[in-house]
Amino acid sequence: MDTLTESVLATFDSKPQLVWNLKASDKVEARFDVEDIRATVQFAHLDENWKVSFGTSKERMPLAFQVFSGVFEAVHEFLLVRQPEKLVFTTKAEPLGRLYEGYLERKDTELAEIGYAMATVKSTPLAEFIILKRTPSAWKK
Repeated sequence: MDTLTESVLATFDSKPQLVWNLKASDKVEARFDVEDIRATVQFAHLDENWKVSFGTSKERMPLAFQVFSGVFEAVHEFLLVRQPEKLVFTTKAEPLGRLYEGYLERKDTELAEIGYAMATVKSTPLAEFIILKRTPSAWKK
């Protein structure tokens, strides 16, 4: 399993407080809240199998991945155009830090192709991930 996958999966290990609805023998439901989002997981007994499905009060999960992708596309284009000597990612949220680290390690070859490398990582009180320019910058102010 690659580092990004491990980081994403580690983010999923939050162990939320579940509230179960066990009123029907062929349909079971668990719900939990993450900030202002309510998620519902449904288990339905069909034929010989159980089927699981889920939804949220605000369909934000697919958007979260699109936002993350957009952030890193912006980073990539910024690095290509402005060519800073150093770019520092910071976060207080450990799961987000693991995602940054996993993504940057995964994209290390792509970063190298445009003259960058991942450098030091600090972890208290903020997690910091640093990208350093390894080739001369062509940016004109």
